[in-house]
Amino acid sequence: MGESTIYPLQPIGEEDCLSLFFYYMAQQNPSIDVNDLRGFSGVIAQKCDGLPSAAADLAFRLCQEPDRSRWSSILKTEILQNSDSSRADLSYQLLPSQLKQCFAFCSLFPNGFEFDKEELINLWMAQNFIQCSDDQRMEDVGSGYFDFLERRSLFQYSRFDRKSNRPKYVIHSSMHNFARYVSKGECINAKPGQGIGKARHLSLTCQEAGTDLTRDSLSDQLRVVYTLVVFGDSLAALPDDFIRKLENLRALDLSNTVLQKLPDSIKYLKHLRCLQLRGTKIRRLPDGIGELYFLQTFGLGNCYMLEELPKGIKYLQNLRHIDLHWDDDSMLMMAQEDISWSLMGRHSLKFMPPEIGLLIELQTLSRFVVGEKSGCGLEELENLNQLHGELLISNLHLVKRSAEATKAKLKAKKHLQCLELHWDAIGKEAQNFSHTFRRRDDVERILCELQPHNGLRGLRIVGYMGTSFPTWFGSSDLCNMTSLTLVNCRQCSSFPALGNLPLLTELNIQGMDAVRLVNCEFCVRGNAVPFRALKKLHFESMPILRQWCGDKGCALNALRELVIRNCSMLEKITHDMPSLEKLVIEETPKLVLLPYLQYLRSLEVTRSGVLFWKLLSSLTSVGSFSLRGLSTKYLPAEFKYGSLQRLEVNSCNELECFPDNWLPTSLVYFGVKNCPMLRFLPNDINKLEVLEDMEIQSCPRLSSLPENVGYLKSLVRLDISNCKSLLSLPSSLPNTLQILTIRKCPKLEEKCKLGGEDWLKIRDIYSLWIDGNMVISPLPQGNIHK
Repeated sequence: MGESTIYPLQPIGEEDCLSLFFYYMAQQNPSIDVNDLRGFSGVIAQKCDGLPSAAADLAFRLCQEPDRSRWSSILKTEILQNSDSSRADLSYQLLPSQLKQCFAFCSLFPNGFEFDKEELINLWMAQNFIQCSDDQRMEDVGSGYFDFLERRSLFQYSRFDRKSNRPKYVIHSSMHNFARYVSKGECINAKPGQGIGKARHLSLTCQEAGTDLTRDSLSDQLRVVYTLVVFGDSLAALPDDFIRKLENLRALDLSNTVLQKLPDSIKYLKHLRCLQLRGTKIRRLPDGIGELYFLQTFGLGNCYMLEELPKGIKYLQNLRHIDLHWDDDSMLMMAQEDISWSLMGRHSLKFMPPEIGLLIELQTLSRFVVGEKSGCGLEELENLNQLHGELLISNLHLVKRSAEATKAKLKAKKHLQCLELHWDAIGKEAQNFSHTFRRRDDVERILCELQPHNGLRGLRIVGYMGTSFPTWFGSSDLCNMTSLTLVNCRQCSSFPALGNLPLLTELNIQGMDAVRLVNCEFCVRGNAVPFRALKKLHFESMPILRQWCGDKGCALNALRELVIRNCSMLEKITHDMPSLEKLVIEETPKLVLLPYLQYLRSLEVTRSGVLFWKLLSSLTSVGSFSLRGLSTKYLPAEFKYGSLQRLEVNSCNELECFPDNWLPTSLVYFGVKNCPMLRFLPNDINKLEVLEDMEIQSCPRLSSLPENVGYLKSLVRLDISNCKSLLSLPSSLPNTLQILTIRKCPKLEEKCKLGGEDWLKIRDIYSLWIDGNMVISPLPQGNIHK
């Protein structure tokens, strides 16, 4: 529920790396004359490869050798031994033995593969790499291992994955080569048909459609394999005889293959501790899984078609993780024929297997689907008090009495960070709720009994059918809450008082159909300062909301971002937001009044035309403005945004031209996109003396660019795409232009080809792209500011 801000660090330059190395040498032994090593500067820089930790470790390594005549030999020997890796981090030699094997294990991943921290830790656990005492949690110790390896630059942060809400990591190619070197052939990545030697930990990359492992040469060698990870989406089936050969297997990862079923022979993998099936199309699992008594991790994330879990899962007393996390965004990527099983985004999993509550060692149960049968209700959560991370409880509309909710004992689950509660009634079921007063009272009492512990960080309520919220909302019972989302609580006519939550930074409210007015009752109980930490606030799809007002002295002082989307009746916002920096208004055409926004820097207006005219003269501090969906042929003659640096005009379907003297001369970026009627750009565009970046996209009637584009003396980048009527470039282009991209402009592309009418105008541009093909070598990185 929300993400942390992560700032990936780039390798430092060679000179800085050498300076660090010599500094560490002097720190460890002041008597050393670093000039003795100047002749090895190139080798040292190559060895460290931009890693400060490598510079420190190399200095330490040399200082450990008192005979300085051997330093040259040490450096040369290290490079020769690790010739396939210029970044063999010397800190490896100082690692404890268990961390060495954890690092070497990662060489089974293909070079450049992005991996997840928790999933890697689960693989380590399966191999018994993690050593911990009785009072330590294996996952916590494993997390410490991972963090240590990352700090030593053996792992690198890659990106934040918004679907899984987790960071991804990689191993630098040179470090991957080094990991292969130290694994001594025990960890390999191969293709079907290749020999695996003495490998104990194996990954197979299956890229050919319909990969068949029955014709593979992997025979008796498989009997000593402890780990098997399959990459690629071409594996559709696992043959029985292949599975039977893996008699000592401890970890099997078949994630994101097109696998639709597991063979019954899976039950013979008696040593299996980790089974990952994430992202497969499996509907049912063999009952034999209930015989895998050592199983610790069962990964079923994004198995949207899975209909039920094995009944025998209750016997797996060593099971610690059942991953049923569902990336909401992933559904959009599925083929249409694959989502026929889904209705209104509902998961195919309709209930949990009976007596899952017997698995009292569970650390992860990301989804609990309430069922109607005995042993499938909320009472099964009663003793699962070791749950960590996230828990989503769905089908809450099947809970009839508050006593059932009481048995879940959510307040006792002290390690949960995020909780989602879903009422999934649709059709007639939902209508019965809306028309039955007694049933609404029941659901309010049920939510009251589902109170979480006070350390919870994120809460999401979806489809709640009561008319009011319990008293624990907005009280000190949620004092550590940082993120709260309310979705489709359609019967509630007012918001809960949330202003007292001291750490709340993000609040998202959608689909509250009965709310007409938002006032200060929403902010606070008593005289405390409301929403002390709130930085992001989203209101969306509230069809009868007309006004959002605030009392004098009741200000949202911390608010930085406000999004109002699809509130068709909203006319006025008068609540004071003195620190607001970003404002997004979409599909809210009646909004005409906003409070004074002195520090607003970014404004996006979509299909909210009346507001646009009102804002023109008041928001003088805006630095970035995105105007979308304006229904007009002509823009106002005056545009007084003196500080505006970025302007995008998008999807204005009737716009024909820009007035003269309209564009602010302070613009650094100007973009015009998806304006089908636009015929002309401003003739006085040459006045934009600091403009560096211009994009013109999907303007099919635009036939020419202004001649004075050539006078844009700061223009660095020009991108023109999908302008089918554009005939030619201006007679000249600015000398500063370094990047020119032309796509889907057939008439213009013809003239810009080698020997065409416009070729001489563009031939000296450093980076030239025409129809997706690079014509001139690209400019070195760092020479363009965008």
